[in-house]
Amino acid sequence: MKFINKNIIELDKKINELDKFVFRFVKILQKCTDYVIVSGYVAIILGRDRTTDDIDIIIPKISKEKLKDLYDNLIEKDYWCLNTSELDEMYSMLASKHSIRFALEPSVSPNVE
Repeated sequence: MKFINKNIIELDKKINELDKFVFRFVKILQKCTDYVIVSGYVAIILGRDRTTDDIDIIIPKISKEKLKDLYDNLIEKDYWCLNTSELDEMYSMLASKHSIRFALEPSVSPNVE
């Protein structure tokens, strides 16, 4: 691991399918909102030898319109929401500080929570 600057870390890691899944998801996510990846995947990407089926991401509170944009972009890229397909329900879940999960259709794992 090499720190290029305060925003970039260069990793000496072979990119695997889980990494590709995460990179693909955050490429879509960053168009709609800020985010931070937390929990087990952080240890994995930094070199710890362990597995996980879910990637935990925290986003700031967003409007229903931004959530719709995000959802539409995810659907377009073959993701589906494991919790519900109804935007109002998704928004309500997030507003009440519950998580929603997305995976590549038709699988359920790995998923982003």
